Amino acid sequence: MVKILIVEDERDLAVGLRSALEDAGYVVELSFDGENGLKKGLDEDYDVIILDIIGLDSGVSDYLVKPFAGVELLARIKALLRRNSSGELPTVVMFTSIHFYYF
Repeated sequence: MVKILIVEDERDLAVGLRSALEDAGYVVELSFDGENGLKKGLDEDYDVIILDIIGLDSGVSDYLVKPFAGVELLARIKALLRRNSSGELPTVVMFTSIHFYYF
């Protein structure tokens, strides 16, 4: 089972993302601030960490501008998990204002 952490200060968006991802069969945990999200991300094992961070950093391999369609988000998560199924270095994906870290 794929475990996902969403770090997002917009509670409605975070809850909506959690609902959509849980409906797709993922286990999802939420954090509403960066400090708590960092602690969770370091203390627990996640397959995907979705962070709401403004700006494009180096190493980004994909992006999606907010607002985005839930089906597109799910498709990108699935594709990136397949690409990184070897468990090597994390894949970082930028969804404008959201970074994805795949482990």
